[in-house]
Amino acid sequence: MASSVFTGRYGKAPPSISFSGSGFMATYQLGAAQCLLNYVPWMPRAAPYVLGASAGSLVAAAVVCEMSPITIRDEIITFARQLKALRLGPFNPSINVFHWLEYVLNKHLRADTHQLASGRLAVAMTRLSDGKHVVTTDFQSKDDVVQALLCSCFVPGYCGILPPSFKGVYYLDGGFSGMQPVPPAPCSDTLTVSPFSGETDICPSDRCSKWDMVVSGATLKANMENSVRALNALYPMTLETLEEAYYRGYKDTIDFLQRNDLAPYLIMSQGSLNCPPDNTWTHLETSVEEEDEVKVEDEAAPASFISDGQKDNIVLQSTQRKAMFLLLLTWHCLRHSVFFFLDVFFSSVKKNMQDRLMPVFMLLKWLKIQTQAEGESESSSSSPGLHHSITGLQEPKTVEKVHPSSTALSPS
Repeated sequence: MASSVFTGRYGKAPPSISFSGSGFMATYQLGAAQCLLNYVPWMPRAAPYVLGASAGSLVAAAVVCEMSPITIRDEIITFARQLKALRLGPFNPSINVFHWLEYVLNKHLRADTHQLASGRLAVAMTRLSDGKHVVTTDFQSKDDVVQALLCSCFVPGYCGILPPSFKGVYYLDGGFSGMQPVPPAPCSDTLTVSPFSGETDICPSDRCSKWDMVVSGATLKANMENSVRALNALYPMTLETLEEAYYRGYKDTIDFLQRNDLAPYLIMSQGSLNCPPDNTWTHLETSVEEEDEVKVEDEAAPASFISDGQKDNIVLQSTQRKAMFLLLLTWHCLRHSVFFFLDVFFSSVKKNMQDRLMPVFMLLKWLKIQTQAEGESESSSSSPGLHHSITGLQEPKTVEKVHPSSTALSPS
């Protein structure tokens, strides 16, 4: 788990809080948010930014826009109960996940929610045209907040075909380009929360994993536990799984606070973890989107002067433009989906090679250098004696030559 930098920061500015993409497993993050609000309310209320991607943006909105995390948890569980009663679950034609999400947001967001969210709530989205990671904090109305959250949660095929737009621009799920959003550069301290075990401050503590998986910049453990969580994030197997995730997030947050001395007098009371009420979901009537009727308005000439052939031609051209537009959006959605999975694969392979294989290569390289150094030292230590012996064998003896005249002049 990532080492924390929040120890003993009571007198300093609180960190930003980032909620990762999570799907239905957002109940884990809702439990973490409720724990923070209960025991360290100064942290979420004074955080410079509260960020979220995909379903994590709903948790971030609950924190900033003063929605009850327990209420949002109950909405998710009751909707999951409805999905379990239907064949194919969220893929059943009678269910529209996107319409349900829009209904819940309009139901629980306040009319002045944009005033609470602007400047603090950071919603991560993926721009459809170029796949760029966009984080917006500017909201002019409640509808802006709703549309941004819908864009951040839109998974092509799972939530529909036609992606939503925010201020005239089409966006996809924020997790495609940034699983764990980060605040701007000046805000360096960020408390990260994720329902998947990995390099996150608050996350499940699984057993050690030999391999890692990189999902849009976030490092997760490649183990069976995370695989089951990912499956439940898209299609919850049981309602108990979502309830247990809420309590697990609550407990893991308590452990984090105690471990980092952020709430030294924290005592976990017995009444802090109440079972969720057994609500029954009132069926949300959703209908298939009706095709827009083509209205031909020509102020210059009355409708009676337009022939049937011209009307058919105008309708045909409009239908063709619609078909081309939908085809273009579908192409972009498929392209980003393919790039997302390819990026997960290659990023995971790259990180595992760096973490597992590079140390082995560095060790072999070090052993090679060490062997070469030892060989050079041995050769340098033995070379002086050898040099002297060779010199003694090859050096000619010098014989002193006596001049005859000097011998004759010398006294006897």
